Amino acid sequence: VIRSPGTAMEAADSMGSAINYRAALNAGIVRQARKEGNRGQALVERIAELKVSPTETLIKEAATTAEYRLFRQEPGTITSWILAGRQKVPGLQLVIPFVRTPVNLLKFGLERSPVGVVNPSLWRNLAAKNPEASDQIARVFLGSRVAALVAWYAGQGKITGAAPTNKAERDRFYREGKLPYALKIGPVWVQYQRMEPLNQPLAMVAAAVDAIRAKDKTASERVQQAVYTIG
Repeated sequence: VIRSPGTAMEAADSMGSAINYRAALNAGIVRQARKEGNRGQALVERIAELKVSPTETLIKEAATTAEYRLFRQEPGTITSWILAGRQKVPGLQLVIPFVRTPVNLLKFGLERSPVGVVNPSLWRNLAAKNPEASDQIARVFLGSRVAALVAWYAGQGKITGAAPTNKAERDRFYREGKLPYALKIGPVWVQYQRMEPLNQPLAMVAAAVDAIRAKDKTASERVQQAVYTIG
């Protein structure tokens, strides 16, 4: 009974991994067959052939994509440094029990925002003419369009970031029935902090709108409020 929640989560994780792996593999197979110049019946036959005997590269790329979609990809330099430090410092595992998944969730959200344009891997893939670049560009544009819609919604006062740090402003914030990190759906405020990875773009847009509205504050105060909201 004690292990039931963990067992259920592991089963759901395995099912999600299998679904994402198969989807990524099929997409890779079609892309590879088209890249080879096949058309018509030749394309159908090549796809069928690759489904029966996928190449090692296709298998590896599909596995990597499945890990990415489940937020389990291998840690980068900074994440590895944090993980190594957690192992060396006694008690740090209790303070920072989870690292890889939260960091990957953060990356996932940033890649689907205007910030994704400065992602080094995007430019490396463009230079190498890697098909993955098209997916990365699509994520940026889709995420940015959603961010524009969110910005309009925030401009209507229906999305909030962190509660104001000023006491008078904070009291008015709560008197109006608002909640920090929330969006208004009908008459109800719903907090989005746990809506990973959508919380990052929502928080960034809310921070930007708040900074624009804060005309009575200095530039440093606006930056401080934005960092407080996103962080």
